[in-house]
Amino acid sequence: MEAHARNTDPETSHWAAAGVAVSEVQARIIDVLEAHQQHYPLGLTDEKIEIEYRAMFGHDATEQSLRSRRAELVSKGLVAWTGFRARNIRNKWCRTWALPTEEEMAA
Repeated sequence: MEAHARNTDPETSHWAAAGVAVSEVQARIIDVLEAHQQHYPLGLTDEKIEIEYRAMFGHDATEQSLRSRRAELVSKGLVAWTGFRARNIRNKWCRTWALPTEEEMAA
């Protein structure tokens, strides 16, 4: 039997139907990126992902764990580097990450 997702289902349901498995922390990172994509059209740094993750879900994952889960999402094609960089609180340039566009997902 083939899995399907409704148009109104969250992105993670569509990925699950397509056979892409994501962990709970990975799904939450996707939720963070989705919730902030209008306010941060150039994406979020790992540091900003961590700050927003903790605001939305608490402190159940370490900074390194969040970076690792984000990197896994990049490998799965579910998160992409935007091509932009932003400064973090230590004034270092960091890559910004976002959900890929439908065109990028289809490629």
